[in-house]
Amino acid sequence: KPDNIDLLHQAIILSLKLKRDKEAARLLNQSCKLNPSHPENTLLNALYHQSIGKISHAIEILTNQLNNSPRNNKAQLLLANLLHDQGEYEKAINFYHPLIKAMPEATDIHYQCALAHSQNKNYSSAKEQFTQIIKKHPTHHHSLNLLGQIALHREEYRDACDHFSKALYIKPNQPEIWHSLAQAEF
Repeated sequence: KPDNIDLLHQAIILSLKLKRDKEAARLLNQSCKLNPSHPENTLLNALYHQSIGKISHAIEILTNQLNNSPRNNKAQLLLANLLHDQGEYEKAINFYHPLIKAMPEATDIHYQCALAHSQNKNYSSAKEQFTQIIKKHPTHHHSLNLLGQIALHREEYRDACDHFSKALYIKPNQPEIWHSLAQAEF
């Protein structure tokens, strides 16, 4: 029974990863008693509710946290990812953009934002986001593939072939990209 809040937080995270929800709930309760206003408790509470399938409650917890502390990047990112997973792409994008400005080197956030734009059928913004990723990380084969998918959707077959070929050069064992390349070539 650790009294150190950082150790408690680590134990909660481990419990969640191991799918030990009851143990995570017990530790989270202990952590909240030890320091009720600690911002990490709110994030862990949201993760706990996500873990037990109460996504809407996790979203509510994070929304309330951000109303009180709008510059909490961890809460913003978790909320954006939850909204993205729920198909709330436009809402997720509204959280991803400030995070990209605050952390421009965070490729994973850029990629999630680009995916949300693509899934929201905002292909121009998705293309712009994926292109930004490729400028910084020319070997990001997922972005190259999705740029190819966007070009294929727009019937820009040469661009699609170019993006798919680059993705396959980086990671050749990708049957779905080979299939997409064949579609673009014919």
